[in-house]
Amino acid sequence: MKRLLLIFGCLLWLFASSCISDDNGNDTVVIGEKYISEIITEVFNSADVQTGYRIKTYENNRPILDANYNMDSLRTSFSEWTYSNNKLESHVSYINSNTIVWWGTDIEYDLFDRIKFFYTYGDMTQRESYFRYNSDNTITKASIDVSSDVANDTIYNTYYLNENGLIYNEDLYQIEWIYDDDNNLISKLGPGENFTTNFSYDDITNPPEDFPVYDNGIFGTYSNNSILFGNRIFATTNEASLAPKFMIEIDYSNSNYQWVWTFDNQNYPLTLVKYYNDASSSYSSRLESKYHYD
Repeated sequence: MKRLLLIFGCLLWLFASSCISDDNGNDTVVIGEKYISEIITEVFNSADVQTGYRIKTYENNRPILDANYNMDSLRTSFSEWTYSNNKLESHVSYINSNTIVWWGTDIEYDLFDRIKFFYTYGDMTQRESYFRYNSDNTITKASIDVSSDVANDTIYNTYYLNENGLIYNEDLYQIEWIYDDDNNLISKLGPGENFTTNFSYDDITNPPEDFPVYDNGIFGTYSNNSILFGNRIFATTNEASLAPKFMIEIDYSNSNYQWVWTFDNQNYPLTLVKYYNDASSSYSSRLESKYHYD
């Protein structure tokens, strides 16, 4: 009898395990954390014709390679990321498969994970940028054009921190950042008076804990690094967020971006379709991405 009960228990455990891994119409439910292995994106133009595709490869949930291909499967451009001590150390973009550098940068950090220096190079560009973190809740940046023949060709900028220690304003380009109560970026005002970018999020589907919604975290633990690196607004908008959300819309001047997601039972993304429309030029495009996990 005991043997029959043991066999029955084993069969019941196997049945339960198979139910957990069955396809439920969305995707396989996996207990535990999932890591992105790659994102494959198909690119469509205004005429709804596919013009190419992209393969973005990840390691430990961080991007390491992003390659663009034409419809003949020839690589037309690519970017590489390298890391040190869990922080982005260098990023290089090449304009074609012959490894001609279009844009690259090398980054150094201080003991508090804050960017203290980066060197930018590429086509017609060689700049050194230095940062000083001041006691009055400001950050000073000095950017030197080391390729210029003009002596002391340096651009200065000052960033201002709010009560949460996040950048909310800067002098040079007259840009202001506005956050919600969870530190999600909801508006970016500037550069100048006539440019405003508004961000909308999915308030229902919450990302899994520590999931890199927009490649956030590649610059380490200091939340302002992505802004200091280049006023980036599309890739790491939730880096400072206390409760990250999936973005669903971006409005910028005459341009509109709409993001449509699908998820598995643990709220890991399965697909993402990005629609872009420019009202001033009637140009539009569509990117259809599929997420793959380890």
